[in-house]
Amino acid sequence: KPIKLTNDKEIYSSYSPTWSPEDDWIYFLRSDGYDNCSIWRVRPDGGDISKLNIEVKYRLYSIECSNSGDYFLVSFLDENSHHAIMMLSIDGSEKWLVVGETILYGSKEHPCLSPDDKWVCFRYGYELWIASTRGDDEPYKITDYGSDYGPYGDTSPDWSGDGNWIVFQSQRNDGDGLYKVKVPDEFLP
Repeated sequence: KPIKLTNDKEIYSSYSPTWSPEDDWIYFLRSDGYDNCSIWRVRPDGGDISKLNIEVKYRLYSIECSNSGDYFLVSFLDENSHHAIMMLSIDGSEKWLVVGETILYGSKEHPCLSPDDKWVCFRYGYELWIASTRGDDEPYKITDYGSDYGPYGDTSPDWSGDGNWIVFQSQRNDGDGLYKVKVPDEFLP
């Protein structure tokens, strides 16, 4: 039976949970329903729930704790109402854009970190892309839309633990399913 960790009666929702590397915290997002989002944490037993002292002015969609435990990979809605991706230190002292409007115009969604925290894979348009978590390189497309896709394309990527593969969901003309793609050598750990 599932064990309830939060009580959401006074807020709109709690979402996007992510474990810390040591499994001693679960970080998550909370929203009041009016685009006011904040980052929280709770112990796996439901104790010590608290809001992190991090000011974020954007609507947050997802967070993933880095494998080092020092940063969050954050998907958010920017001032132009497009999904963008940033890195944010867990103590709130640093943040930088990984992929935004100046690099790719339009929504960047479903980001995930490589096992070494150097790369992020995300959906842009109908395809999957890889970019540096430093935000200093042009993104690299690893799947191609072509004529094989149905109306939704590739989505929901996740990196394998050894860093060699990315698994993802796709709707293609031959049917929906799960697929995997080999990570190009320049992005291997």
